[in-house]
Amino acid sequence: MLWLFACTTARISWEVTPPPEVRVDTTRIAIAAEERECRAVADALIDSLGARPGVRIDPAASTWLLVTECEVSSHPVVEVQHQGGAVDAWSSEFEEQRRVVVEGQGSATIVIYSNGVELTSLPVESQASESSPWSEESVPSARLYAVDQQVVAGLADEVADSLVPLPVGLERRIYKDPEPGTARSLHNQAVAAEAAGDLHGALDLAREAYAANPNPHGARYIDELEARMGAAYAQTTD
Repeated sequence: MLWLFACTTARISWEVTPPPEVRVDTTRIAIAAEERECRAVADALIDSLGARPGVRIDPAASTWLLVTECEVSSHPVVEVQHQGGAVDAWSSEFEEQRRVVVEGQGSATIVIYSNGVELTSLPVESQASESSPWSEESVPSARLYAVDQQVVAGLADEVADSLVPLPVGLERRIYKDPEPGTARSLHNQAVAAEAAGDLHGALDLAREAYAANPNPHGARYIDELEARMGAAYAQTTD
């Protein structure tokens, strides 16, 4: 937990792990591609999921992911800009520069099975782009391939984040040495409860703080807590 101090306030930060979008046993998991077009996505998913804590890729696992309906494409787009200025009062000269932006996009569907029973399907999408230097108008095939690979990696990471999300950082503002019982003191207690994992207690205290001193910061904090609680509740009811 990190503390950053200002004059009358401080910022406290910590890490939390979001709930998975799909709850399945990922301690041992198998991955397969249904079509040839999906092999690259399946291979990338093996690398991405295999790098997540507590996940072991095992072809004999009872939980397995079938990668299907894969589409990955990229295409060049030429951008043009003009540089220059007036040469004299009656004429002007401009230099035209061009560059190529390779834009890529992809999609796939991951069908999730457990003990041979289909649980759900997870659609994923990804985008990537890469720009050439100005005045370069050609598109080397290597750049198209690189963008395709970025799109494929993005699809794999999207699936991995849905099943085994990585910790994310949270940062909150707190007040230094507030008077007990004041709105600021209640706000600090709410942040402490949130950092301890007690979202219900944090929300109750945040609402008390807002009632004592309505302000935009307090309203935003209540909204953020409600969103976190809603996401956690949605996962427990799936």
